[in-house]
Amino acid sequence: MRRTALNPRMRRERREGYILIAPVCIHIFIFVIIPIVYAFILSFQEWNMLSPDKDFVGLGNYERMFSDSVFFLSIKNTLWYTVWSVPFCLVLSLLLAVAMKRRSAVNSFLRTCFFLPVIVSLVVTSVVFTWLFDPMIGLVNYYLGKIGIGPLVWLSDPDLALPTLVIVSIWKSLGYNMVIFLAGIQSIPDVYYEASRIDGANGVQQFFDITLPLLKPTTLFVLIMSVMSSFQVFDQVYLMTSGGPVNRTKVIVFYIYETAFYFFDMGYASALSFVLFLMILLLTIIQFRCFSLRDDR
Repeated sequence: MRRTALNPRMRRERREGYILIAPVCIHIFIFVIIPIVYAFILSFQEWNMLSPDKDFVGLGNYERMFSDSVFFLSIKNTLWYTVWSVPFCLVLSLLLAVAMKRRSAVNSFLRTCFFLPVIVSLVVTSVVFTWLFDPMIGLVNYYLGKIGIGPLVWLSDPDLALPTLVIVSIWKSLGYNMVIFLAGIQSIPDVYYEASRIDGANGVQQFFDITLPLLKPTTLFVLIMSVMSSFQVFDQVYLMTSGGPVNRTKVIVFYIYETAFYFFDMGYASALSFVLFLMILLLTIIQFRCFSLRDDR
């Protein structure tokens, strides 16, 4: 089949388009694709970063994971973190978006307040919350003491450290998810709600029969991004707990960092990174599959 010849104007626009996207493509190739390929090659080698010699070990780094108890513990901690942070943040952000969908000065102010944590650096957030949860001078324990609770050692208690990180992450990402849901809700035509009101539907019925079904693409996006983010959590862990106490907050990304830059085992760290990549890819496929099955029903 013959291709349609492009006129000079279309050829010029296409050429200008290629020129405009070239810097981004070059950046991705140099700083994303090349490091990924190099890390994949490195996952079959043993290298301590201090020596130029790299010994080929084949699948040795991947086989090592099956006998690595810390690796399985880091996976367990990451899953636990994901299971608690993602659903809570998803539900809360959706409810906030529904509550503030109407345009008003009060809602605009509240949207700004909820979105402010998103633009605050995670380093600043971690430092502030470390102080807030301090067992001696923290405001959280101070106010809990007013009602006869505590003092609690939030970041040093094996049972409280990871839940504390979950609280910090929900506070940090709540505003971003709310804005995404809010954009999805505002894109729903008002005619659906007007027709449902004529039929006698109340607000709860409109939410479950109109808002939720039409928000499926938005919900899928927020869910996938939240799961990917939760599997890559690092900053809070590094700054607030350093993987402790007794490895109860040692998530997979922190373990990769520790393996690479504490123990200088770059080959094994690269293998761990690709296992994490495969896990995120598998979870993303499962989420797409689950949503497509719901649409088919």
